[in-house]
Amino acid sequence: LNLSSKLPTDRIPAQLVLFHSPYVGWTQDGVEALQKMAWVFPLLMIICFGGAIALSPNRRRTTLRSGIGFSAAVAVFLILVALGRVPYLGLFPRPAGKLAGGAAYDQVLESLRMAGRAMFVLGIIVALGAWLSGPSAGAVRFRAMFTGRERSSEPGPFATWVGHARVGLRVVVIMLGVISLIAVDQPTGWTVLIIAIIVLLVIGLIE
Repeated sequence: LNLSSKLPTDRIPAQLVLFHSPYVGWTQDGVEALQKMAWVFPLLMIICFGGAIALSPNRRRTTLRSGIGFSAAVAVFLILVALGRVPYLGLFPRPAGKLAGGAAYDQVLESLRMAGRAMFVLGIIVALGAWLSGPSAGAVRFRAMFTGRERSSEPGPFATWVGHARVGLRVVVIMLGVISLIAVDQPTGWTVLIIAIIVLLVIGLIE
């Protein structure tokens, strides 16, 4: 137990060098910067989408295009992640190294790919919801499949109130859906799809 007091600590290095590289410091600074900016980019994205929708003369169409554009961007990202695996595995000359490297690649990027798939589904659902609430002939016919008619009769008091408050009701329903997504620790594509379908059904009832 007293062995540590007999060690020549003045001659033992305090650091254990794993490898030397001039890029280590630069890489560490870059990773720290990305970690600090990790919450900034999603916030900027939400602000940009919200500002575009708020300033647009046709908010439904802008929401539709935003959902499609968001899903397209996520799809490109997921494709690049999948394609990046090929040159990465080329760094390993031996088959055993390729297996180990592929397992490490998949493990590191698994949560990122799961989040990307969930966001892809969310963008599609947003675009689909914007289309279903629109005045196009296809959307009207689709809604008529559930109402049994394309033109409603004289609305009652409750339907009249819903008509006047439909914008606020939509916001409440969407916010509840967002809160549900935030409450899930690791949302998958199926989780987003189920929550989005419920939100769309409620919005469809409001319509």
